[in-house]
Amino acid sequence: MRQLIHLIFLLSCFAWFTGCETPQSGSGSASTGGGADSFQVQDNPLLTNVSRGEDVGKNLNRLMEGPTVDHCPNCPIPDSQPEASGARVNDSTLMSNYTKLGGDPVALEQALCFANKYKRTKFKTSGEGYSNGIGIDNQRYITINDLNKSSNEKRLFILDTQTGQVSVYQSGHGSGTKGGKSNSKERSTHFSNTDGTSLTPSGFFITGNKYTSTKEWGTGMRLHGLQPGINDNSMARGIVLHKAPYVAAGVARSSDSSVKIGGSTAGRSNGCTAVSPSHVGEIMGKLASGTEGRHPYRGGSLYYNYSPAEKNKGRSYCGNPVGTK
Repeated sequence: MRQLIHLIFLLSCFAWFTGCETPQSGSGSASTGGGADSFQVQDNPLLTNVSRGEDVGKNLNRLMEGPTVDHCPNCPIPDSQPEASGARVNDSTLMSNYTKLGGDPVALEQALCFANKYKRTKFKTSGEGYSNGIGIDNQRYITINDLNKSSNEKRLFILDTQTGQVSVYQSGHGSGTKGGKSNSKERSTHFSNTDGTSLTPSGFFITGNKYTSTKEWGTGMRLHGLQPGINDNSMARGIVLHKAPYVAAGVARSSDSSVKIGGSTAGRSNGCTAVSPSHVGEIMGKLASGTEGRHPYRGGSLYYNYSPAEKNKGRSYCGNPVGTK
């Protein structure tokens, strides 16, 4: 019986080795010969070690411990499953790098709480194609747009949860009026979920797909508001992230030996988040769903417009209420 179990295990390992489509030359593969009988193997240490004649038993023991690398980089990801986001760094590393750039610890604690609590949740959202809801499918990045800060400071923080690195950029906010008082260029003191107000909505969002606009900013990235009464009207309002010439270039990174947070005052939008044309490609490339041409209705990453209202809720605030499926 033990021999039969061992045979089944060997056959399953063999199936694991050969389950992926053989890559074409030039795609990062290693050849085991040059003739008609030659074959190629993936750049997986487990596979290449076997091809070099190393002890198969050692490799099987490593397989029992679980693969440490993506064994099938060319296999398609099923539409029902989120993108693999890799191992996450310790939260203390993120916090250290975030606060180095002037980040508010309260905002990050709230964002991490939301990300952990709702990482497998499907949220209600408007728009054709989202009848099954939308999830946080790109879990590598978290964005905190700290609208407690002045627009003459870098305040749009992008946190890489795999590497722990943090980058921060300047951003523009909505120009609207509330109670007879308009937001100044420097500070956003008013927020709204109502169409026609030209005010930025606060709270938690999931970034959506990129699209091309006929307006002056060209490419935009959709924002799906997750909180009823706070930002769930964002898609209908056309609230997006886009480039604007009135936002200055400049980025500070946690890996920099010295950082500069200050800059020139940004202009105002009609409620959208505006960023510098110099950085819009880098920002969208990290945050968007990244599924154009394959499955445009999947979600992107967690995005947080952190306003005075959220700041006043304290460290324990976790984004309630949310509109779930």
